[in-house]
Order: sequence, then C-alpha cells, then structure tokens
Amino acid sequence: MFMMSNKLNSLPFTHKNVNYFASWAIHTRKLRPVTVKSYLQTLALMHRLNNLPDDCCKQNGIVDLIIKGAENLSIYENVWARKTRQSNVMTLNLIKLLGHKIATSEWEPSSKQIVWTASLIAFFGSCRMGELLPQGKFYDNNTTLLWGDLKRLENSWLLHIKSPKSRTKGGEFIDIFEFKGQFCCPVKALDELKRISNNSNSNTTAVFIFNNGKPLTKNVFNKTVSRLLKNEMKINNGSIKGHSFRAGIPSLLA
Repeated sequence: MFMMSNKLNSLPFTHKNVNYFASWAIHTRKLRPVTVKSYLQTLALMHRLNNLPDDCCKQNGIVDLIIKGAENLSIYENVWARKTRQSNVMTLNLIKLLGHKIATSEWEPSSKQIVWTASLIAFFGSCRMGELLPQGKFYDNNTTLLWGDLKRLENSWLLHIKSPKSRTKGGEFIDIFEFKGQFCCPVKALDELKRISNNSNSNTTAVFIFNNGKPLTKNVFNKTVSRLLKNEMKINNGSIKGHSFRAGIPSLLA
C-alpha cells in the first residue's frame, strides 16, 4: 500500500495514479524534479519486487512533461534569483552620496568617521572587506587591520594587509593616495580618524573600532551601507555589498 496525499492506492499503479503522484509531488509538496524522479524509480522497484509490470513509472509521457516543465521553471527561477541578488558596483557618485548619508545621520561623530573611512579605504584601495574588518565581535590581530599596520607617508597612507586572500608570503601593501577636490579623500579621512580615535596610539588596536570597544565588523558594515543606500538600490533592484567597493576603481578604469 502507498500513501499519497491521504489517499491509499494499491499496487499495481496505473498511468493515471503515477500522473497524479507526479503532479501532487511537484505542485503540492513542492519537491524538486530530481527528487520526484528518484521517487518514481522507487515506485518502479516496488512493482518489480512484487512481480508486477513497471511500465506506468518508466514509459509515461505525461509524467515526463510534468517533470520537464518543473525543471524549466526552476531554471528561470534561479536566473531571476541571481538577478535580484546581484551586487551593484560602487561608483564615485555613489560613494559621495554615501558620504552625504553618513554626514546627515544622527550617529555620533567618531562612528561617522569610522564607517566613512572604511568605505573610502575599501573603495580607493580596492580592498576586500575581510582584509580590513573582522567577521565577529572579537578581532584577530593577525588578520584585522591595526594601527600598527599603517604608515603615514608624504602624500599617502601605506597599509599592510597581513593575511590577504592571495596568501602572499609576508602579506601585501596597499598605498592609498590623496584624492583632492571631490570631498572624498581617503588620506584626509584616515588623518581625521587618527586624530579623533581614542586608540590610534596603540599599534595592537583595530583601526575601525568604536568608542565602546566594539570593532566595526564586515556584517555590520554591509548592513549599514545597504540601509543607507536602500532607496537608490530599489531603482535597479540591486544591492551594495563589500565586494561592490572592491570592484569600484577597476570598473572606473575599464
């Protein structure tokens, strides 16, 4: 005996039984086409074990159409899902707009400077957010950017990325240069952060850390930027993530 949507059906199954089962599994139970195919193979095995013909499960054009249609729909759903989740590239105009949103927020000044500076460093340095910010509320000195990893040069800041994704021995160095006249200079922003930070004199303290001792994490950064730019993202059904900053300068150059 086989239970199917509260209905008992005795073996052998007819083509009508199998048609109903496939439709019920796809549309009512929302099973994946590959799962339904597996169940049909099991039904065929049940017939053979009982010395019954299994043609109803193996040679059924209607069931084939039902499954093929579900497979096609899943392809379109996956394509649409990718489009709705696509990340937008951060542009110069968008980074300026982000700066305006941060400046007009009700955050306290040091919090504004932390988020703004992290945004500019990520954008102009084409940095991965995971190379600048910790994943959790406790940061690791071997992976998070510390004040001891920064060096002020004449017209730039030199950043030492200790644990880059490329696994380069000794890490990588990124030179962040001045960008004057556009109100979004990363060097000026980092200068100001160092001036107002309570921890900038400690080489073992994270650069992007709030006055309450909690670091700016990658997840908090992404959520904050997405919230600030949510109205702009609705226009093209996209989103802003950490990788949006890394792709900014290469896209401008292209």
